[in-house]
Amino acid sequence: MKMLVQHNDGLDLQVYFPQGILAKYVQGIWIAAHQGVDINNVTRYLKANGCNAITFCLKGHIAFDSVKYTQGVYLQPATLQAKGMTFSSNTLAVGVCLQPGAMSLFSTLPNEVTCAGKTPSLSACFEMLQTAHTPYALLTCLYRHFMSIFAQTADFNPTLLRVLPYFSEPKSLQSIAAGLPVGQRQLERVFKQAMGITAKQYQRIVRVNKAVQYLKCNPLVSLTAVAYEFGYSDQAHMTREFKSFTHYTPRYYIRD
Repeated sequence: MKMLVQHNDGLDLQVYFPQGILAKYVQGIWIAAHQGVDINNVTRYLKANGCNAITFCLKGHIAFDSVKYTQGVYLQPATLQAKGMTFSSNTLAVGVCLQPGAMSLFSTLPNEVTCAGKTPSLSACFEMLQTAHTPYALLTCLYRHFMSIFAQTADFNPTLLRVLPYFSEPKSLQSIAAGLPVGQRQLERVFKQAMGITAKQYQRIVRVNKAVQYLKCNPLVSLTAVAYEFGYSDQAHMTREFKSFTHYTPRYYIRD
């Protein structure tokens, strides 16, 4: 797995990006530990990515947009705006960001953050995680548990899997549907049923995320040029979309 490690404000955050079979179902796994009782709460903003997530709060409490949640397993809906996630002092939590449509393997799509205490496979995973005492043990537990779940399931929503690659290009829904064996209405219905968001909303999220990656690789580029490159009407339009989906402006991603 590829790994990203951050340590600031008293929060140790490790993000892992699966490869191989697990990457088909999981975008990323994160482990967050906020140590000490005299340290202020720490907030991190989660980019909107149009996908569902599962969070295990193992110790202390976490908050999604100021709503507090104690120990347990929580299902998160696909988000259309950046969400603030706050960790209290002495908190340990881990999370799994799923690929588009993968939540259907565990539950119906949640409309809000929902406790998953009655989902047997996730409750069993929570109990195993509570016995793990190091980041490596937590990661190993998650990896083995989710691999065992996915090994017993068929592909989720084959229609969705077939159409997702077509959203990497800045095309209209009509143009995308024209190149597929499904009509535009069916395409929109597939997205709403499998992901809880519309195809148009997913397009906007993909465009912002691709622009973010472009800026990280090209820090000297003109923001106006990037805006037009990715189909925004102007730089102000791009900035509004960035603020909505990532919480940050485009300049945040080209800072030293």
